[in-house]
Amino acid sequence: MITEFIPINQDLAVAIIRAFEKQALDESQTQLLTNVEHQIDNAINSISGGKSGNQKGSFIRCSTRSPKDSRCSREKCRKVLLEELHKDTQQGEDQNNRKMIALLKASLKGLYVESGKEALNLLLSSARIHVSPSQAG
Repeated sequence: MITEFIPINQDLAVAIIRAFEKQALDESQTQLLTNVEHQIDNAINSISGGKSGNQKGSFIRCSTRSPKDSRCSREKCRKVLLEELHKDTQQGEDQNNRKMIALLKASLKGLYVESGKEALNLLLSSARIHVSPSQAG
């Protein structure tokens, strides 16, 4: 598994917090978020080796915290889950097993991002990312 790190300085951290809290951003904060979006795009492209479509993408986290509570992730997960559940079933297939597989696929695809914009949306809509690890349960 390849890991790419993108450093976050104090100014960027403030911009991320302000965006999460839906506060107005000044021009420099907006530019910082745009820059990190491009950095994430470059990292995804680097890791993906120029692949496109379903083969291009990555999972994102902020230090040890993943954005699995993100509203964007839940929406994407719900969509994938419904698609998986509506696929044709094989005769004799265990329905409970099929539902578990669909849930697992949906959970993974909900956190899989293909662009810096998608990654930033996950990070900026996740309360887990904005809680201090010492406060996390």
